[in-house]
Amino acid sequence: MVSFIVSATPAIILALVPAFGFWAPFSWFIGAALGAAVHYVLTSRQGVTTPSGADGRVGGLEPVADRDAQQPGGSVGHEP
Repeated sequence: MVSFIVSATPAIILALVPAFGFWAPFSWFIGAALGAAVHYVLTSRQGVTTPSGADGRVGGLEPVADRDAQQPGGSVGHEP
């Protein structure tokens, strides 16, 4: 949300204030660059975390390799 506000505010000002008429066509690009920069700074400080279950599976999903190993005959396309 912070990235959106920081990027949208200057983009809207550039697009709507007549004094910035030269920059108005570029307001989208300026806002996108500001949003990406702010997002990068915020996420690099916080670190990235992923949800995982007690068994280490992301989102409680079963890994494909384990599912195929449990099927009779093994995976499709692999030689026994």
